[in-house]
Amino acid sequence: MSANIDLAADGPSPSEADLLSGYERYHTRSPKEAEIGFATLLAPHRLRVGPDQTGFSALTRAAGADGAFVYYISWGCEVMFDRPAYDEYVAVLMPTKGWLGVHHEGRRHVIAAGQSFAVLSPGQDVRMRWSPDSEVFSLRVDLRCVRRMLRTLAPAGTADRPLRFAGPAVDLQYGASVHGAARLLATVFGQYASTDSVPQPVVRQLADHAATAVLLGLEHNYLDEVMHGGPASRPGPTDVRTAVELIDAETYARYTIADLARLSGVTVRTLELAFRRSMAVSPYVYLQRERLAKAHRELQAANPADRVMVADVAMRWGFGHNGRFAARYRQTYGVLPSETLRQACADLYRSNTRLCG
Repeated sequence: MSANIDLAADGPSPSEADLLSGYERYHTRSPKEAEIGFATLLAPHRLRVGPDQTGFSALTRAAGADGAFVYYISWGCEVMFDRPAYDEYVAVLMPTKGWLGVHHEGRRHVIAAGQSFAVLSPGQDVRMRWSPDSEVFSLRVDLRCVRRMLRTLAPAGTADRPLRFAGPAVDLQYGASVHGAARLLATVFGQYASTDSVPQPVVRQLADHAATAVLLGLEHNYLDEVMHGGPASRPGPTDVRTAVELIDAETYARYTIADLARLSGVTVRTLELAFRRSMAVSPYVYLQRERLAKAHRELQAANPADRVMVADVAMRWGFGHNGRFAARYRQTYGVLPSETLRQACADLYRSNTRLCG
C-alpha cells in the first residue's frame, strides 16, 4: 500500500464494483450459501429465487469498519427476500443497474438505477424484489455511529426517540452527499489489502463522514434538530409522546395498550391512529419492539453470578411463550437468546481472567 492515497487519478472513474474488487465475501451459485452469506454481512432474511434460476450467481463485495460499511451486490437473476425489522443500522441501496421493487406498508416502490435509491430505516421491515440485471451499491451506517454523530450535530437536542428516515424511495437528486460518502469509503478501502490495514484515525473519519452525510443528506425525524441546533418536538401529538415516554421508561412489561391509551387520555383506537400517523407503526408493534430490544440489552449485560435465565428475562418483558420469544429474537438479532447470554458470560469471564492475570 502506498503512503499516498490518490483520490483523483486521471482517466475514467472506476465503478463501485471495481473499487471493491479486493473485498469479495462470497461468489456462489447456491441460493442457500448466498442466503447465509448475506445474513452474516447484513441481517437475517428469507431469500427466494425467481422462476428462472439458471443465471443465479450471487456476488457480494463488502468493506468497512467502525460502524460504516459499503457493499456491491448482484444476484444474476430475479430474487425476492423479506427482511424483518432490524434496529442496528440504516441502509441506503443505490442501484447502478436494473431496479429494485420495495414493498413497505402495503405500497410498492420502484427504485431504478439513475433515478432513485432506497433508504431502510432502523426497525423497518421490508420485502424486496431485485430485477435479473440489478447491481446495487449500498451504504450501511450502524445506529450507534449515527447517534454518536447526532450528539455532535445537535448537542442541545434529545436523542432518545427512535430514528426514522423518510422513504423508502428517495429521488436521486437528494442523495448526492450520501453517494459521495459511500464512494469515498469504497475508494479508500479499495487501496488497502484489508480493512485492518487502514489507519484507525482514517477509519474513524470515514465513519463520521458517512454518518454526517446520512444525517444532513436524508430526511428524518431529527432533521430540524440537526439543522437548527435546538431540540425538536417529541414525535406526534401529546398522546403519542406520552405513550412513548411511558414505554421508554419501562423497567419491565408494565403497561398494556389499554393502559397506555388511558394514561394518554385517549381511546385505544385514537392511540392506534395517532401512532400510525406519527410513528408509522401500531402502538403494539412499537411496544413489542422496544421490549425485545430491552431484553436483548439485558442478556448482553448479564452477569453469571446473577444466574440469569432466558426464560426469566423473556417473562419480565412480557414474552410468555419461550419458543415464540426465541424465534422472534433470532429473526431480529440473528442468534438465539441463549447464545447471546452465553456470549455475555464468556466475555465477562475473559475480561475477569485478564484482570486477575
